[in-house]
Amino acid sequence: MQKEAACDHPAEEILHFFRSQRCGVATPLHGPCHQHDGSKEHPLTGGWHDAGDYLKFVVTTSFVTIEMLSAVLAKNSTETRLAASVLREARVGVEWLLKMTDGYADGRFYYQVGHPDDHRFWRLPEADRTGQEYLRTAYAGWGKNLNGLAIAVFSMAARAFVEDDPDFAACCGTRAEKLWELRDSFPDVQNTTPESFYTQSDSKDSMLLGAVQLYILTGREELLPVVDNLLKTVENYNIGWGNVGFLALITAFEAGIDRSFCTEVLQGCVENLAKVAKRSPFCRASELVWGSSAQIAADAQKILLYEECTGDRTFRSLAIAQVDYLLGANPWGVSFVVGVGCKYPRFAHSQLNDLAGLQRGAVVGGPGLRRDWEKFLSLPAGYTDVYGPYQGAEVFYDWIGDYYTNEVAIDYAVPLLAVFTLLQ
Repeated sequence: MQKEAACDHPAEEILHFFRSQRCGVATPLHGPCHQHDGSKEHPLTGGWHDAGDYLKFVVTTSFVTIEMLSAVLAKNSTETRLAASVLREARVGVEWLLKMTDGYADGRFYYQVGHPDDHRFWRLPEADRTGQEYLRTAYAGWGKNLNGLAIAVFSMAARAFVEDDPDFAACCGTRAEKLWELRDSFPDVQNTTPESFYTQSDSKDSMLLGAVQLYILTGREELLPVVDNLLKTVENYNIGWGNVGFLALITAFEAGIDRSFCTEVLQGCVENLAKVAKRSPFCRASELVWGSSAQIAADAQKILLYEECTGDRTFRSLAIAQVDYLLGANPWGVSFVVGVGCKYPRFAHSQLNDLAGLQRGAVVGGPGLRRDWEKFLSLPAGYTDVYGPYQGAEVFYDWIGDYYTNEVAIDYAVPLLAVFTLLQ
């Protein structure tokens, strides 16, 4: 039986989701769990469970933490109550990433905790007690793609926490500089196990973001030629676990680095969103992909960040239209945030949502193209599709077995949280 609760502001609900995803400690939906991740020498407890399962990844945790810190550090948002709550949650990610990079002195880094078979067993996380310590698999390895993200996280954390916890901020700053010194020691990319979970092809965008954030923190002039070179070689500028190029551009602009180039590219990105939106009756600014909710929220975030840098409010209504789409102004009339709105997913692909109660604030993957969905899934016999009359070339199913459109994930939720933080 799912527990109902009154809805707070959507951002507060999303923060509730992140608290429920915390690993190691008791949360509103589960008890203490996975307290022996890693080894005695390298404990890897903490962080967030990645999605509807209980795996943990550096790539998605880094992206989520960057998004939280980016929104908090943005101008005019640092003093709000929401920003303070987001900063407290961001620390969960920062502390776990410090553990994943704690063996830097002897070259030991970890990029993942949990075996892929995690998906095969439906249970609450505290049920993983076996009586054997340090049983969950920790995967050792590192790449420049992860290094750039981690440098960005620690550089941003060093600024974000300097007033509340200067010792912690100093620790983060030191780690950022150590990882920068080691940057040439790693292969270009370290993907997850299996690679199909989260696959990246290069490290340019993440290394650009790391370099710019470290420059803002330290003012080291020798970083500027690296930044300038990467600015001209990054091929895509997005906001997502697979590409942080847009955030890197915004950061370079704020640092006063080649503002004419940054403005031109940023404006081109936003104008392209407007062109795509004209083809959609709901003003959706991007084509549907796996995890479309994250992309739609990221499009709104792009517009708001562009507006903050340039003062150009031309596209503000388009940003709001993306939020509206996610909260119900879409062909299905459904909010893709659990517990928010009159109609929302009740059978999300989430073990916690199924076994512990409504996982308020979880953002599900969102609609996809039917032709893509059918490559992975088919509806079970006898399934009653409540959205049947609204399905077409684009589909969404509130079915617990649908990991394509209806799974929860931390990287799905964080762009919308960043948008609400910026709007505060």
